[in-house]
Amino acid sequence: MGNPVTVSVIKNIQQYLTHSAKADSIIANEKTYSEVIRDMVRKQIRFRGKVQGVGFRYHAKNAASSLGLTGWVRNESDGSVYMEVQGEDVLVERLLLNLNSDTYIDIQNVEIRSIDIVEKENGFSVAY
Repeated sequence: MGNPVTVSVIKNIQQYLTHSAKADSIIANEKTYSEVIRDMVRKQIRFRGKVQGVGFRYHAKNAASSLGLTGWVRNESDGSVYMEVQGEDVLVERLLLNLNSDTYIDIQNVEIRSIDIVEKENGFSVAY
């Protein structure tokens, strides 16, 4: 675990996401099980901005599930939203781009930290 990467104004997050340009070509190709495991990551992410009361958690759950990602998301008492998400790195990056595309969500800041993989995790849920 290193220091978190902070990205102000997530609209510029594509600069942080180094693999998103090749996401479609990677997803289009079949991968072996060992390649998928090698590309597996788990990210601890904190979102700040207009992220509570706007359907953020349910948007995150639907988007993550549609990408085959696992993990969970919950509101925090300080007004932020905390998420742990796991899957192929390029799919996690795609999720981050998708989360900022909703009309009512206004992410102002995101902190991202890599953490250890959770084995045998199934699905993505909203935690309370």
